[in-house]
Amino acid sequence: MSDNIRTIGIIGLGLIGGSFADAFKEKGYLIYGLDKSADALSLSVDSSLFEGLTDSLDEFLDFPLDLIYICIPVFSAIKLIKELGKRGITTPITDASSTKASLQSAADEYNINYCGGHPIAGKETSGFIHADKNILKQSFHILTGKDNGLRKDIKDIHEMIGMRVIFMEANKHDMIFALNSHMPHLIAFTLVELLNNTDKKSLDFSGAGFKDFTRIAASNPAMWSDIFADNRANMLSLINDYIYLLENWKTLLEEENQDEIYDKISAISKIRRMLG
Repeated sequence: MSDNIRTIGIIGLGLIGGSFADAFKEKGYLIYGLDKSADALSLSVDSSLFEGLTDSLDEFLDFPLDLIYICIPVFSAIKLIKELGKRGITTPITDASSTKASLQSAADEYNINYCGGHPIAGKETSGFIHADKNILKQSFHILTGKDNGLRKDIKDIHEMIGMRVIFMEANKHDMIFALNSHMPHLIAFTLVELLNNTDKKSLDFSGAGFKDFTRIAASNPAMWSDIFADNRANMLSLINDYIYLLENWKTLLEEENQDEIYDKISAISKIRRMLG
């Protein structure tokens, strides 16, 4: 256990917040929680993980917290960071948002002791009822922000629960995850939309491949609409790149260029197999 962090206050008791609560509790940390949802609070009470729970930010800030851990959608997180800054909160803060640059900017604006974080873990389901500490074990946890004492403390507590911590600059993080997470979600949403708009009955014949590919299309709309909007510039650039690739495939089909289609599929299949 970190000498500087013994009590953790988690804001947002959903899938990720609940999973962190369980993981940290197992390692001996004292956990406090804040959520506006009566259902989330009821489930949290029943879990016996928390020393204190509330739906009030004022009450939450009265808890004896060594760290505030924000686990809510990114725009709500940015708004909260600014509110904490206006209140002059000096308690160290981290978060679990999927975009980092905007949060870092808000924290810098209010001179908050902040270290950004992004757990590369999750499910297509949401809510405290689906919380599972095991999704965090051996998963990567990306830390952004200044190389200071807080970042070391945040690294230590995540390694203690079995996560693999790496450091990354915030803007680089947002571009990388636009490419390997945010775009795949957008493509999955779009493919389900395409089938539904073209022939709803075709969904009845969906096989394992389609279901595996589009599993993430069942993800939380509040979280993902925030991610897309906050990472808008990177997303627009990649959407243009993707349209260019689709136009290329379209041309090959129009030209009946089966040899080049075969070569492209062969090369792409080889790259995918290298991922394991």
